[in-house]
Amino acid sequence: MRVSLRCCCAPCLLIVAATMLHAAVALAESRRVEPAKPVATTVEFFSAIKAGDLDARFIPRDSKRATVWVENKTGKPLSVQIPAGFAGVPVAAQMFGGPGGGFPPIGGPPGGSPQAVGAPGNNFPGAAFPPLGGPGGGPGGVPGGLVGFFSVPAGKTIKVKVPCVCLEHGKPDPKPRIPYKIVPLESVTTEPGVAGVLARLGEGKYSQRVAQAATWHLANGMTWEELDEKRIKRITGLQQRWFHPAEIRAAMRLVKSLPAEQPATEHRIPGENSLSQR
Repeated sequence: MRVSLRCCCAPCLLIVAATMLHAAVALAESRRVEPAKPVATTVEFFSAIKAGDLDARFIPRDSKRATVWVENKTGKPLSVQIPAGFAGVPVAAQMFGGPGGGFPPIGGPPGGSPQAVGAPGNNFPGAAFPPLGGPGGGPGGVPGGLVGFFSVPAGKTIKVKVPCVCLEHGKPDPKPRIPYKIVPLESVTTEPGVAGVLARLGEGKYSQRVAQAATWHLANGMTWEELDEKRIKRITGLQQRWFHPAEIRAAMRLVKSLPAEQPATEHRIPGENSLSQR
């Protein structure tokens, strides 16, 4: 009888012991203090590049698209402040026949330095920008000198594809084999409305072609008539419109949508109303 009782109690004791062990482990887990996540340091995009905290590479695919690599060279996460628009310019542009003349290097583009291009900052992943438009516009044709933030983990590199517009009408198009670097937009154009155009391009509200027409109008002083008359010459001898009339009309609306204090209205020319009716 005693043996039978012992045999019955042994499994019960094992179950109780297992339950107590499980409870103890659960209690220990609940009391474990999770290590604090490192707090991201806020830096300004171009200042961080100059300081060596960020390394940024800009590779244009053509005049419409580019890829940007941003590497965090520090051991801590960074919250990067980026403006609404920035520019990509060819490195050592003077080698392509800049001021003072000279021959382009072997494999370089004929006709001088290739185009500088503009790209929107709000295409970066997770970049938080306040809404565009409305009163209170600031520098760059966007509210309050619009800036946003994106994050780069410690020691990591992010890759971003961005749409582009040409900033220097008449110069050769950019090519991937020509090295480019990222610079502030104002180092290429002082026309404040261009940043607003780039911000709206980044939002996806306007196509690249519409943003291009608006940029050439603002940055290079091309009239809407000149843009409407611009043609592409094919090898067959045929000529094709560069912009569809609907794209010109959309570009006109885009320019007019910039904050009122921006000098967009100074670019109006005779006949603009007739163009809008085409």
